[in-house]
Amino acid sequence: MQLKLIFILIFYTLFFISINSLPPPHTARVKFEDSKLIYIYDKNDTYFTRLVLYKDMFRPRSEMAPNYFNCTISENDRICVFHSDEPFSRLWGTVYSRACFREESNGEEDCRTLLAWNEIPEPFNVKFSRLPPTSGGDIVINGTFLRLVGGPNTLDHSIAYVESFHVKGNFSDPSFNCNSIIVTIPPGSGKFNLYFDDEKKHEVPFSYSPPIISSTTTDISKSIIIINGNNFYTDNSLVKVYYDNIQQQNITITLNHTQIQVGNLNISDPGPISVHININGLSIEKNYSACIPATINSISSVSSHIGGIVTIIASKLISTSKPSLIPIVEIGGHRCSFIQSNENTILCQLNPDKSGGKNIPISVSFGGCYSIINGIKFSYDIPTLSYAVVLDGVVNIIGLNLASLKEQTLIEVNSEYSLINTIITEFQVSPDEKKLSFELPRSRCESINIMVTHGGVTSILRTHVPSFKSGVFKKPSSVNGTLVLELYNIICPFVFKHPTITFGNSTPIECSVPALQIPMSDFYLTSCPAPYGTGNDKQYTLDYNIGQYESKYSYAPPIIESRSFSEGQTNITIHGSNFGNSLSLIKVFFNGSDISSEISSVSDSQFSFKKKSSYENGMMNITVDGINMESLFYVTLPPIIYSINDALDYSCSGKFTIHGKNLLTKDEEFQVKVLANDQNTTKIYSNEKILYVKTNSIRSPINASVYIGKYLILSKPLIYYKKKNIHDPYYDSSIDNC
Repeated sequence: MQLKLIFILIFYTLFFISINSLPPPHTARVKFEDSKLIYIYDKNDTYFTRLVLYKDMFRPRSEMAPNYFNCTISENDRICVFHSDEPFSRLWGTVYSRACFREESNGEEDCRTLLAWNEIPEPFNVKFSRLPPTSGGDIVINGTFLRLVGGPNTLDHSIAYVESFHVKGNFSDPSFNCNSIIVTIPPGSGKFNLYFDDEKKHEVPFSYSPPIISSTTTDISKSIIIINGNNFYTDNSLVKVYYDNIQQQNITITLNHTQIQVGNLNISDPGPISVHININGLSIEKNYSACIPATINSISSVSSHIGGIVTIIASKLISTSKPSLIPIVEIGGHRCSFIQSNENTILCQLNPDKSGGKNIPISVSFGGCYSIINGIKFSYDIPTLSYAVVLDGVVNIIGLNLASLKEQTLIEVNSEYSLINTIITEFQVSPDEKKLSFELPRSRCESINIMVTHGGVTSILRTHVPSFKSGVFKKPSSVNGTLVLELYNIICPFVFKHPTITFGNSTPIECSVPALQIPMSDFYLTSCPAPYGTGNDKQYTLDYNIGQYESKYSYAPPIIESRSFSEGQTNITIHGSNFGNSLSLIKVFFNGSDISSEISSVSDSQFSFKKKSSYENGMMNITVDGINMESLFYVTLPPIIYSINDALDYSCSGKFTIHGKNLLTKDEEFQVKVLANDQNTTKIYSNEKILYVKTNSIRSPINASVYIGKYLILSKPLIYYKKKNIHDPYYDSSIDNC
């Protein structure tokens, strides 16, 4: 009813103004600059005297400084220059702002005409910090007269079915600069107009950022090209893709804004193609060059010796549209001289060098576009093994033509006093094929055997590891922790003796006698008591009968096990382990925000902080002295009750709503219960923010109360009455008419 009365009041007010006010001035023209506003009228016409800028429909700006128009007569014109006690950067208002004017013959000032009904200056010298990406974001707009009769916290535009953009900032703040505003642009695409006045008298053309291509991936087997980049938006129907100026049809946005997949690839020639993208009328600024590669199916040679003729069988090996593109073939990093090619075959000749071997990689390229090899490699010449040596934890086998060992070869390593064989699956061969290297596997003993089986023949190479090593098997907890270390590469047979460990500059501590975890283990374990601590890269020195080894260890990561709340739910306590005891060393992130400064107390097993109403259910991550949690913990929060509200129509329905958040929590201790006159209510509709309930009673007053668990949170008396005609002189909204 109040809303109806407001609209009736506005109607009669505007009607009264229109029939009693002076006719508004007829502006001949308006001149304006960064800090100048001039209105020019006929000297006998009414003219502006000052501006009354409104912050909303009813309230003028209370903080606005005095202003006036200084008018002078020049021939038949009256030239009125605007003056204000505050800078133009504070010149803002809404569509409800008014202009005061005076008639020459009358002399009275009339301030009842809306400024927007007159000529207003268009935004001047407008500049944008950037074009927004299609994913949206904030931009900065600079200029003059940006908010004279617009918003001020909304910015209109020409995009259909999209709400006005949000303008950030408190315009009533005297320090706020209205000539530099931050506007939040939602996700979108294409070109559109901005309207800085709510009457849409002046439009400023604008657009989202054009598409950008960063990379492409071609999958010939699936006949697709994947285009990676940005500003692709989310609507397939707005995307146009052209290959060499030919529009493609099968287009899908596979990742919003950043990835497009184009299917039904039907290009017979290998080599580069020009890719052009248009998103809702905005084209890429520079075409991107993508590759259509040849696909290698097999390779053979008329000779197994260096200098032979090589035949490569593949698809897309000749370009009919670009006959000048000659394929470049490389085998093992050396050019194979091109002889001839057709669509499915290339002939080339190996250079007469001495780089033969097995499983040599092949490369075929057209105009810089490299072929898809599908695991095809080339082999010639055979390997020879000489000896093995261990250096800095790497085993190096020395010989000739060792690249052929990459195919059908078994390399095993074992300790001299162990039956455990470790199979080596990853190794590297030097470019001259004279050295094969792999990382030394863990071994109980310092003496190792290397067995290489190739072509049915096994070669055994024996070598020694220079010194024993230690590694962390299990990290210690912050309090009363135990550091479990691995020992390997020790002198065999094994001698039972207690190692000692020194942490930093502390006194040496005795560790347990090394033992095998299982009989077939390839290392020994020893347990050492660790001092209290947190963090990474802590120094330790291990002494054993075979020598001394220095290394570093880290403490175990923090673990969250549960959460609890204080009475009244004002504080949250997180329970777990390895939190340390220093507020300066713990970092807590809740829903991505750093809340470390909110922590009031911390111990190794728990920390507490105050629960804010702005917090939402979400993930918690902890870092203690540089060590992150291994698994995040999902924290659920109790409900918050904001208000109890009457039914919108105030009818005798017995319905009312509860507003809050987290209202659908599954925690038994935080269940929301709504009572009416201490009786249960019936839930009609609910979500996380609203409960819509009905009571069996429809007679006023009704005392509505909301509980969380066993605690009363909020109560309110509700009044119901029957709705009558607002013109009924006996209508009384304060009595129960049910």
